[in-house]
Order: sequence, then structure tokens, then C-alpha cells
Amino acid sequence: VTAATTASELIAAFTENTGKANSKYAGQLLTVTGKIREVHASDPRILLAGEDGAKFAIDCGFRHANDLAGLKADQQVTITGMVE
Repeated sequence: VTAATTASELIAAFTENTGKANSKYAGQLLTVTGKIREVHASDPRILLAGEDGAKFAIDCGFRHANDLAGLKADQQVTITGMVE
């Protein structure tokens, strides 16, 4: 079963209590919706920002640079991946 959340909710959970958030999410498959802050094709990853413009972001790694094709900053996306 895949849990779903927003980037803002996930950032808030880790900001509020990192240990509790790690216990809840680490090793889980999670679907996150948020706005792309940055795209890094050379080290295939994106940073998802919360809707409130928080200084923290979610670092989402990908296996291949071409997985990022068409993605750009300020684009709203929903991605599913393993929380590490």
C-alpha cells in the first residue's frame, strides 16, 4: 500500500519531529505532490518545495537523467518513491 501526502505536509512532519517522521516514513513507498524548486540533470534529482515557500525541500533522486526529461522548476508534479 502506498501512502500519499503533499510536499508541505512531509516537510512539516520532518521539521516538527525528525525522529517521529523517520519512524513513520523511512523505508515506505510514498506518493508526494509538490512544486519543483530545482532540477539537477547531472545528478539526476529534483527538489520539491512546499506550497508555503519554506526554506526546506524534499530531495528526490532518480536512476537516470532522462527520467527528468520535460521537468522544470515551478512545475507541479506527483511522484512515487521510497523514503530513505
